[in-house]
Amino acid sequence: MIVEKGDDFDRIFPQNSSGLQVHYDDSNRIAVVAVASNSPASEAGFQVGDIVEAINGIKAEFLDGIISARKMLKEKPGTIYTFDIQRDGKSKSLKMTLKDIL
Repeated sequence: MIVEKGDDFDRIFPQNSSGLQVHYDDSNRIAVVAVASNSPASEAGFQVGDIVEAINGIKAEFLDGIISARKMLKEKPGTIYTFDIQRDGKSKSLKMTLKDIL
């Protein structure tokens, strides 16, 4: 086997700039499954179990799936999102500003 540098060798791939990890729950809703300590997500007040209802006013069902939502979390630091979430049957709005996470 010969291993050579490919076209993307020096390319910097986008990283999650939120500290938020989301997956589909059993009802096919976007759910928060992890919140990193000292991250934009923890500072915004996210908690494990939160259900994402909308991001910047766009309802979750119109976000083109979870891949699109995850891509949003990899945008450049300084990007601001307003999340409408459901927690314990109550709606809540959380504002998060992405930043570099090391």
